[in-house]
Amino acid sequence: MKHTPSHRIAALLAVLALATAACSTAVADDTPDPTPPTTEAPADDTSVTDEPMPVPGDGDGAAPEIAYQPIDITGDLPGDGYVPGGGELISTDGNTVTVGFWMGVEDCYGVERVDIAETETKVAVDITVAARALDQVCIEIAEARSITVELDAPLGGRVLEIGGAPVAG
Repeated sequence: MKHTPSHRIAALLAVLALATAACSTAVADDTPDPTPPTTEAPADDTSVTDEPMPVPGDGDGAAPEIAYQPIDITGDLPGDGYVPGGGELISTDGNTVTVGFWMGVEDCYGVERVDIAETETKVAVDITVAARALDQVCIEIAEARSITVELDAPLGGRVLEIGGAPVAG
């Protein structure tokens, strides 16, 4: 079975959940606590409230804007390549299109290549990401990245697909 980044993330989350559960399990201790119980509230009273947690962003309840960081094509990388599914159209300028996508941390992963297929009605952009080294230990955190590609003709009204998923807008 081929392990995709989503399988690795799921496995990492399962390990973290087990570790958290193990650390939070109370250990039996027969030594009595010499501190007498108190009824006074602590000086930094943090009372429980029914107020909802604030949403990150500008205060209007909208999610914060994603800051995609540009990345260049690296070329031949030793790891098995994968194409992240989906993305976002960041900008167009003539025949140039900048798209945003998610990939592993740049210290561990790079863009091996970008394949573009154009028809009269659709532009498909497939970004192949691969590991920079086979023996490197990497954290499984996704980073927002962008890449600019040159098309044969302006995007215009054509549908844009990134990693096989149509981009809204």
